[in-house]
Amino acid sequence: MMKSILILKFPVLALLVIFIVSIMFFADESYANESVVFDFLRILIYCYVGWISYERFSKSILLISSFGAIVFFIDHVLFKGGYFLLEGLLEFSDLASSLNTFFGVLVSFFLLTPIAVLLVGVGAFLKRINNQIKNRK
Repeated sequence: MMKSILILKFPVLALLVIFIVSIMFFADESYANESVVFDFLRILIYCYVGWISYERFSKSILLISSFGAIVFFIDHVLFKGGYFLLEGLLEFSDLASSLNTFFGVLVSFFLLTPIAVLLVGVGAFLKRINNQIKNRK
């Protein structure tokens, strides 16, 4: 289990940096292009999780895909949902709105988790194809 947590260290730190930069500089809704860039970076990170996990674990793409749910929980619920809760606690007058937003994050977590699992599975599948091409040479 510790090995699986350590393998997620770099992707989770990268997601944290992306989250902090997006909150600090692009919290305004007028920066739609930057949001697309950050979402694209997130997609790449999820695929990277599958890529690095494939070689170090059981070579089962279905098992490796479950890392998508773990990384997505950290990224979506802990980082984004935690930010909304913290914001609501610091501005006590807006706590109800922040709680509603946090519960919206929880609902979207359950709705979007299959996409994160699929992206990690794609990364693992691409690594499998890469290994097969290397073995042919």
